[in-house]
Amino acid sequence: MSVRKLEALHNGDSEDTPVSSQKRRRTSYADSSYLTEMKMTQEGASCGILERVIVKNFMCHDHLEFTFSPHINFVQGRNGSGKSAILTAVVVGLGGNVRATNRGSSMKELVKYGKHTATIDIHIKNMGKDAYKHEIYGDCIIVERKIMSSGGGSYRVKAKDGTVVSTKKDEIIRMLDHFNLQVENPVTVLNQDMSRSFLNSTDPRDLYKFFLEATQLQQMRDNYTQLQEALRSSSATIDGRKEDLPFLEKEVEEHRSRYEFSKSLTDKRNKLRELRRELMWSVVHEAEKEEEAAAQNLEEYETSCNKLQDKITFYETKFEEERQKHKALQEELTSTTEQLTNQTEDTLAANEQMVKAKAKLKDQQMQATTAEKKVKSIQKEISELKEAIEKDNSLAQNNWAAQRAARLEKIENLNKEMLEVHQTVKTENTHHSNILNTMEHKKAEQMQFFLEEKAIRAKCSRLENELRELRGQQSNVFTIYGPWVPEVLKQIDIAHNKGMFSAKPVGPLGAFIKLRDQQWGHVAEAIISNRINSFCVNNQKDCHVLKQILNRVNFNGAPKPIITVSRFRERIHDVSQFEVQSDRYPSLWSVLNVSDTVVANTLIDQMQVESTLLIPTAQEAGQLLKDQRTAPKNCKVAYTLNRDTYYPDPNYRIYSGRGQQPARYLQVSVEQKISDLQAEIKSTQEELKKHLCKAEEYQAEVKELKNEIHMSDRKLQKDKAKIAQLRGQIRVLQDQEEPAPPDVSQLEEDIRQQEILLESAKAHAEEVRTLVNQSKEKYQEAASKYERLRQEHSKLLQEADNKKKEIYRCEQQTNKSNHVLQGYKKKKGDSETRKKELEAELKAAREGREKESERAKNFEPRFETTRSAKDVNSQYKALEARLNREEAERGDPVEIRQKYKEVQQRYSDIIQIIEKHSNLLKLIQDSLDKRHQEYGLFRRFTSIMIKSYFRNRLSFRNLHGTLHFNFEEEILTMSVVKLGSENDDSTIKQSQQNSKKKKKGSQQTLAMMSGGERSFCTVSFILALWEVMDSPIRILDEFDVFMDIIARKQSMDMMIEVADAKTQYIYLTPLELNKAEHPNVYIYRMPDPERREDD
Repeated sequence: MSVRKLEALHNGDSEDTPVSSQKRRRTSYADSSYLTEMKMTQEGASCGILERVIVKNFMCHDHLEFTFSPHINFVQGRNGSGKSAILTAVVVGLGGNVRATNRGSSMKELVKYGKHTATIDIHIKNMGKDAYKHEIYGDCIIVERKIMSSGGGSYRVKAKDGTVVSTKKDEIIRMLDHFNLQVENPVTVLNQDMSRSFLNSTDPRDLYKFFLEATQLQQMRDNYTQLQEALRSSSATIDGRKEDLPFLEKEVEEHRSRYEFSKSLTDKRNKLRELRRELMWSVVHEAEKEEEAAAQNLEEYETSCNKLQDKITFYETKFEEERQKHKALQEELTSTTEQLTNQTEDTLAANEQMVKAKAKLKDQQMQATTAEKKVKSIQKEISELKEAIEKDNSLAQNNWAAQRAARLEKIENLNKEMLEVHQTVKTENTHHSNILNTMEHKKAEQMQFFLEEKAIRAKCSRLENELRELRGQQSNVFTIYGPWVPEVLKQIDIAHNKGMFSAKPVGPLGAFIKLRDQQWGHVAEAIISNRINSFCVNNQKDCHVLKQILNRVNFNGAPKPIITVSRFRERIHDVSQFEVQSDRYPSLWSVLNVSDTVVANTLIDQMQVESTLLIPTAQEAGQLLKDQRTAPKNCKVAYTLNRDTYYPDPNYRIYSGRGQQPARYLQVSVEQKISDLQAEIKSTQEELKKHLCKAEEYQAEVKELKNEIHMSDRKLQKDKAKIAQLRGQIRVLQDQEEPAPPDVSQLEEDIRQQEILLESAKAHAEEVRTLVNQSKEKYQEAASKYERLRQEHSKLLQEADNKKKEIYRCEQQTNKSNHVLQGYKKKKGDSETRKKELEAELKAAREGREKESERAKNFEPRFETTRSAKDVNSQYKALEARLNREEAERGDPVEIRQKYKEVQQRYSDIIQIIEKHSNLLKLIQDSLDKRHQEYGLFRRFTSIMIKSYFRNRLSFRNLHGTLHFNFEEEILTMSVVKLGSENDDSTIKQSQQNSKKKKKGSQQTLAMMSGGERSFCTVSFILALWEVMDSPIRILDEFDVFMDIIARKQSMDMMIEVADAKTQYIYLTPLELNKAEHPNVYIYRMPDPERREDD
């Protein structure tokens, strides 16, 4: 409220001023300084008006948006259309209490039924010189409040561009204070229930209470009451402190007397300080000795480290020489192998040539033997013919010749037939041998298939047993390493709890290994192999205990795990110096994520994972490792995704892998293991079916071969029997005695023919002998060449074997040297660690010496003593104990002096504080008394202004009235008389006199008025309150509900006419408003509420 208004009313206005004078005075404000003040207030009020209100899921509205004009707004709608939701949204959205709206007891009741969140967005104008933080918010401040159906909620204060500036309610309170927006003040926001109660109320106490709340006088009175209570409490506290002052003064005197008595112990304390100085410097002396000893130990260890480095250099040189020697031997072996390959081809060719020559020689020798037999046979025949010539020539000679010729022809035919049978037997023997060889080959293959089938069946049975055991222990993650693992771990825990192990065994190792790159899982498993389910123990005793546990566990045919004995260390080995160095490819150590120190050290010691390189493809591995210049440093072996193994140059070797397959253990769950086992069992069963089909095919082929062998045997037996029969027939024919030929001439002719045949046979025999000699020479030449080549081949083979043995010995020596070298390097690494420990000890000793020296500086000069710190400390402790006993009896002088000063200082401080607080309370009480006086004046001036404005507003309906304030009884009454005759002035004077005498006369109180008059008077009272309480907005809900048409029209005209152009008005009414009569008024028509059919 403006001070100038109060001064103007105090100097010239009174409750006896007539209406006509009031009208003139209101008209004369246009030329006065009061109007200037009002304009300044109105310009300030242009900030803080509502530009827009948007609600979502709020009360009965899904989505409702209002854009208000900066001056007068009417929201018209039937009952139940949701008008009051706008007022409630403004109050709640700007931080007001939901109880102040009379729309519920908690915020969650404002959320529409069936929704989870309600949202209120309020756009506040922020322009002009009195804008709030315009550089931050701009021309508009947006306050967003969310209300949860669960009872929670949040605030967001945003700038015009939507940027969130704050989420604190304090920022909203500061903004409302800046704009003088009091959303819980009924003068600013008068809700429906309060409006109906106020407009329909005739109780003077309710009117007075409304007056106090609207003018914030009630809040001022409550604040003064609270302050008076706080002053009373503070005064009581100070009075209590003053009562304690004599006790504190007595305590000061007691401590003073003790302080005087404690001065006699000063000499003893000086002696104690001297011993303290000697003790500190004796500790420094011992620390210096420890530093010297640590430095000497470090120097001796550095000497041993240098010797160890000399050994490493010697073995590195030796290793390099042996490696070069191995390389040279490898090259010689390669050369010898190439010669041996070429020599083998020549030897085989010579052997083939010799076999052919031998076969040809045998064939020609057989021909020569046959020719010689034929010559002898012809000679014998000639001799027999010559003997037969001498016999007589008779008739039987012809028969004899015919019989003889028939017999010879028959013998020749039998020989031809026997030769054909021999050829058939030879062919059949070859066929029989081939069938037998095929049969043996098929049987070997069948046996191999049988063994493979047996292995597959065993594998299938093993997998099914493993699957069955896995399902039985599916909840245990260690089951993937073997069904026996949970039982072993259980027994280990029992033994460890009994103290049977010096350190609990660690295992299985795979349970502590994870992969940083899953694609190398199968390679890591192949490298770790059977150690993936092994255990590590600290010493041989623990190993013996673990073996006893393993002997008690049933493995169902599975191999027992490996036990690695190695002392457990607290730290992982430092492999930075020995790890393979490659920018493109990782080492196995970098791929593994080992969670246990013992497992990590075991992998380093046993597998050398730090020097194992992982290269994706064979092509990349070959290009990188075949040349020593490109091979990464410290790389000993490399693996590809196909599990190919590569050894780098100079020992470049390649071993083919078995291809990629999923990891079976590392980072595999029990469910995945069961799934893999099921898939593997299915694959194994399919493989078994294929083997069974193949075995059946082999069995059918073997059966067919057996039938062929049987038929061949029968045929051979038949042919051999035929040969024996033919031989018998020939032998019978040859053994028959021939009768002498009867005809000599025929015999002579036979002799001549036989002689011709003999010459021909001799010539043929000679020719065959010549060919035999030639073949024999060729055979001897081929045999000689073959023997020479065979001997050379044997020599080269022996030389290659010797080279291999020498290379093997060289490799063993190289590996031995390398092992020794690596051992020395490892010792060097350990020695480096030990050296660091010694350096750390030296550093600690030096720091300890420096620390003790620093501590001893407070006791300078240096105290040279030959006594040990222990002796000095004993004397110091004895003297200190003696002083403590005396101080226990009489008190520590230092503490006594300090306590005396503290008590004395506290006594002085308390006196000063009490005096200071007493003066402050007196000032506050005086100020409060003055404020009480000012409060009475302010209340009187406010009531005078309200009376004046109230009379002025009643004149719009030709009424005259006054307000009667009884501040002692807290009562406010209204007295109103009707005007409209020539005796108005006398009526007013009479009313004023009756008011002073407290007579009713022709006056009417609210209880005596009609509903429309009472509502009009109440509206006039509210407008009078508006004039004395500044606010940028005014909101009234259903103010005209009890008015008749005339009273409502007059009230509307008055409210619109007196409306401040810089103040925003929002009226909520269920009644219609004619837009034509009020063209400058913004009217918003709410949609009719939805009604149910049963309503």
